[in-house]
Amino acid sequence: AVAVLPFLPYSAETATALAKAGHEVWLHLPMEAEPGATTSPGAGAVTVAMTEQELRTTVHAALNNVPHAVGVNNHMGSRATADLRTMTWVMQELKARGMRFIDSRTSVRTVAEDAARMLGVPASRRHVFLDNTRTRAAIRAQLEEAIYRARSEGEAIAIGHLADVTVETLAAELPTLSARGVDLVPPSELTR
Repeated sequence: AVAVLPFLPYSAETATALAKAGHEVWLHLPMEAEPGATTSPGAGAVTVAMTEQELRTTVHAALNNVPHAVGVNNHMGSRATADLRTMTWVMQELKARGMRFIDSRTSVRTVAEDAARMLGVPASRRHVFLDNTRTRAAIRAQLEEAIYRARSEGEAIAIGHLADVTVETLAAELPTLSARGVDLVPPSELTR
């Protein structure tokens, strides 16, 4: 699956091309990070200061900007995902559209998955970040962690970024997964 950031010059076209190529599409919804973050979450970010209507309008616009999305996961969002009021409003919007949610777990204080479950939104969480360190060796090690977790726990969701080294490493490693006792499935199959 591929998560697409909204409001970029080719967000809609990218989402459509990915869907036509058979990939599951997710909205990578920008959300407010903790104060002092070194990068901005980008255009259309959900923030804790938003009124209910501002937040709903923001989520609605982002969903409309990424066609074919089956669900949402957070881009950044350590502050927003820790705020129950904010996450409740987000999940209400997702529930109204029959969408799913995967918590990227950018904060240990996140309540996003709990809010989703409370409102009946099918949800799950990221178990492994593949490329916090962007070297082939580090990405392979993280992929090994994801394989271990999938085999021992029955499933694992791994998230990586569209960095050349990540794409190249995954292109080499993913064809070997079934021989190692792991099947790739669309993330939507792991949301309950």
